[in-house]
Amino acid sequence: MEKTARFISPAVATAAGIARIFLTFFACLSFFALPAQNPETPDEYQFYLEEPAIEIMDLRHKHDCSPVNGRLSDDGRVIFMKGYSKGSHVYFKYMKADGTVVELTRSRCFIDPVIPFI
Repeated sequence: MEKTARFISPAVATAAGIARIFLTFFACLSFFALPAQNPETPDEYQFYLEEPAIEIMDLRHKHDCSPVNGRLSDDGRVIFMKGYSKGSHVYFKYMKADGTVVELTRSRCFIDPVIPFI
């Protein structure tokens, strides 16, 4: 068996190098074309309840009593809020399934941003 040496012409090697550069450039460019998401400004916040609620009776910022738009999760254990001012306490009044009305305050430590699924 005879071994033969393979020779690649400089023109072919240069074309392959240029092709690699273009492929790398377009791969990097595709990452910049993705829609930007700003994790600093979530649209919705949430907090959890120890006992399920059946109705939201009142939901407000504690510091200035401005209303917060809120909705219950399907199981009644999570309150989702839009229009919440990040870093403030929330006053919340709700009704449980047995008809008991509960009033509570949630500090900013218990209020989390809702991260959307992509």
